Amino acid sequence: QSMRRETLLRSPRVKVVFSGLIPISKQNKQFQIRPQVVRYAEELGAEVLPKISHETTHVVAARDGSEKTKQARKEVPGCYIVHTSWLMECFWSITRRDVRPHHMGPVPEQRAVSIKKNVPSKDNAVLLLGNDEEESDGSESEDDFAADLEKEMMTKER
Repeated sequence: QSMRRETLLRSPRVKVVFSGLIPISKQNKQFQIRPQVVRYAEELGAEVLPKISHETTHVVAARDGSEKTKQARKEVPGCYIVHTSWLMECFWSITRRDVRPHHMGPVPEQRAVSIKKNVPSKDNAVLLLGNDEEESDGSESEDDFAADLEKEMMTKER
């Protein structure tokens, strides 16, 4: 479980907003039972934000064109707008997966963040945010499984 928690926690930490996935009646934090999609994100180490802010790195959305997806594109350069399949692929593979196959609309340019190296040097290392490029084994069964799981989640939460 600690391996899974580090998937989206490690630098840079994923800060996610959900759009169209959590019924308004379940968005109140007084509920003891968190929706599955929130549990998955938190188990991966992501911070779930209630609304779009300059800190948002990803919007996990049911569809493109919602107010939150429009706001993220307009106000947060470099924010990724992805289907739930990205989150599920991260969850089941226990790795931060490439956003490109799951992205809605054009993929934004990656944000560059300057980070000091742990070695004595005046140079800075540049870390590109967004994805870990894991080698794919070309297995379609993983894609089918993720799609089936996503459909099941969408059906349960309605």
